[in-house]
Amino acid sequence: MGRIKTNAMKKLARQAIAHSDDSFGPDFSKNKQALQGMAPIKSKKIRNMVSGYITRVTKRATRAKEAQSAAKAKEDEQAAPEGEQQEQE
Repeated sequence: MGRIKTNAMKKLARQAIAHSDDSFGPDFSKNKQALQGMAPIKSKKIRNMVSGYITRVTKRATRAKEAQSAAKAKEDEQAAPEGEQQEQE
């Protein structure tokens, strides 16, 4: 079981991602620096918690996109042979 993030942390992370989605990615240290440049947070602990949550969200979004594209590719592969069989008949 992990630590539970408060709604304030999640809200701050969502606002940061909405404001500058291109700055954030799956790397914690880069996210921390991007967050510091965007909105200087005085507390190191809060900055690290928000950066960690942003990292988790971006990784999850990346995995979801990859899974979606893989499913679509698999669906296209299954549809192509069926179309070829109908043309041959």
